[in-house]
Amino acid sequence: MDDLTRGLEGYGQQASWEEWLRGLNLQGWELSAGLMGLQGLTTLGFFVLPGLWFLQNRLDGRKEDESHPLHWRGLVGNGLLQALLSVAVLLAFLPLIYTVYHWNHALRLLEDSVPLVAQWVATEEQASRVIALLLDQNGTAFAIASLVVLVILPAVGEEIIFRGSLQPLLARILGKPHAAIWVSALIFSAIHGQWLGFVPRCLLGALFGYLALWTGLLWPSVLAHLSNNLLSLLAYRWNWMNARAVIEESDAPYRWSDGPVAWWVLLPATFIGVFLLIQLIRRPKS
Repeated sequence: MDDLTRGLEGYGQQASWEEWLRGLNLQGWELSAGLMGLQGLTTLGFFVLPGLWFLQNRLDGRKEDESHPLHWRGLVGNGLLQALLSVAVLLAFLPLIYTVYHWNHALRLLEDSVPLVAQWVATEEQASRVIALLLDQNGTAFAIASLVVLVILPAVGEEIIFRGSLQPLLARILGKPHAAIWVSALIFSAIHGQWLGFVPRCLLGALFGYLALWTGLLWPSVLAHLSNNLLSLLAYRWNWMNARAVIEESDAPYRWSDGPVAWWVLLPATFIGVFLLIQLIRRPKS
């Protein structure tokens, strides 16, 4: 599955971080630790802490009698079932998302004729190299840091900002919740700065947005986002379906025939995803 690792989070700045850290003569595990620390601080400073402040001050438009979107009660009873069903929806749609990633990467075929696409390809290759630097270190400390910095913090921080803060704010401004979901998803995808994955990341953002809208909770989108990040991390760590080679050989020529999922897997999985999504919509909001 050649795009399994594309879910790992980045905001388009890791290459410059790497250059700066190398300028400090950091190598090996010190370079990886520095990159991990900068990634974590960026996520905390730009997503988690501002998002929590936004929600704490009810700038998302909640009334006084409405609980915090990440209150623990959102993970009990019907809320827990909705969260688990949302994770199942995400997993069922992943073959389709990976396939769209592969289609989006077809832009590489224009690399030699369109300078802008050549820049996008170079950015993608830089991001792949940095991901390898982040994940190639062994040991318990790096494993825990990877889980926190690359899986948990981005899922929580980005969902608080995009689905918990920006989406309801746009819904009030535009008066159209569906438009708010897609505008938020477009911004969510653009901020990662990796244009060869723009379309599938936008679709993921829209899916997370609808999970939040249809459940009335933020936990479903947080856990779905977390599951996507965790799967990408494990794919690289354990080299599922040769996922590690995708990062290490990111400059390899693009071939349509390298599609990540066979049609006999893609179609049933997508139908299951649609079925599960319908079941989620039919459940009462928490």
